[in-house]
Amino acid sequence: QPRFTGPLDQSTRSMSDKVGLGRVLTLTRALIHRRSLTPNDAGCQELLALQLKRLPGCSVTDLSKGDVTNSLIRFRFRRRRLSGLAPAGTTFLFVGHTDVVPVGEESDWLHDPFAAVVQDGHLYGRGSADMKGSVAAFTVALERFYEDLGRVSQKESSQQLVPVLDEEEALRHADSLSEIAMLITSDEEGVAVDGVDYALRHLRENCDHLRFRPTFCLVGEPSSSTTLGDCIRVGRRGSHAAKLSLHGSLGHTAYPHLVVNPAHSMVNVLHTLQNHCWCTGTDHFPASSFALSALHAYTGAFNVTPATCTAEFDIRYSPRLTAEDIEKKILDTVKLHHGENSYSVEWRAHASPFSSPQGRLLAEAQRSIREVNRNVGEITLSTGGGTSDGRFVAAHFPNAEIIELGPNNSTIHKVNERVRV
Repeated sequence: QPRFTGPLDQSTRSMSDKVGLGRVLTLTRALIHRRSLTPNDAGCQELLALQLKRLPGCSVTDLSKGDVTNSLIRFRFRRRRLSGLAPAGTTFLFVGHTDVVPVGEESDWLHDPFAAVVQDGHLYGRGSADMKGSVAAFTVALERFYEDLGRVSQKESSQQLVPVLDEEEALRHADSLSEIAMLITSDEEGVAVDGVDYALRHLRENCDHLRFRPTFCLVGEPSSSTTLGDCIRVGRRGSHAAKLSLHGSLGHTAYPHLVVNPAHSMVNVLHTLQNHCWCTGTDHFPASSFALSALHAYTGAFNVTPATCTAEFDIRYSPRLTAEDIEKKILDTVKLHHGENSYSVEWRAHASPFSSPQGRLLAEAQRSIREVNRNVGEITLSTGGGTSDGRFVAAHFPNAEIIELGPNNSTIHKVNERVRV
């Protein structure tokens, strides 16, 4: 396929339109053009809102906080007859993010990481896979839903979903409402405090007023490994990190018996934690794991023992463990190898594990994947990878069924991030 940096050429546009991807590609490229380095949204959510506000009944709620942009885009419907795939009270929620990680050295990229170049069947750009492509797909899916709704209404008006245009109408038909919504944040790649967690807490605390309670949730994280849809996340491991400092005394390395060398203690602590069986895996959760990320003790001279040795590490764990279990094991290990000598620890509880109920949403996703991608083989159900905003949905709305489904993840956060088009 030809390389281009401007509008889609006719051959590429025709090819994309045949498989329904033309609009997704166009919108994804427009989003990539916006340099939305976390937590800066750079106008991405405004673009999405402008595109969706053309649809009847669209409402946009600004849930931003501080430097973080959060948008809840809602579409509510009433049924003329309460039957079909989506019973009254069903809320389908898309969750996504518009922020991206830094690009590193731009000169290392084949193309400008924000130019959204298509070459050799791939769209290059920061955020193309993680996750502006998914956010664009959400948006176009809503547009196509309305188009399909219009076609169905002409044939089966007795089952027609009717868009609810205002709050007064919503109150009149409260018992027959269903909803499709998008919650988009610019704080997923960063500290993830004022993003989806904050927005969902606000929605939960005001659910009587806002009448928002998700039944099904699709997070657009890049889950696929080889071909689209070959892996669906049905939960995530927890992440509990620590910065541990063991304290001793400066001294001459020739007289080790006269000093407390915290580096020696730390080696033993890390060895024990690394080889500890934290817990075995389950059907979808791998065994919990320990990983060292930083270690420092050097004083500036090879013949001086350090006064402090500091290590940073992370435990990824399944629901079989708790943060309290992890902290107790670490502290017991410190006492075992460092005795009564002083130490300090900073706990960094990044995320709790979650496992979503597996029901109708998962079954429909698997059916749809096989319908769209005839080449997919076994569809793996996984909880691997890092953390995601799905954990906040599970925490605030534990009865919601949650899956994560998106494009190939082999290039995310890397130079030359890209997706197939």
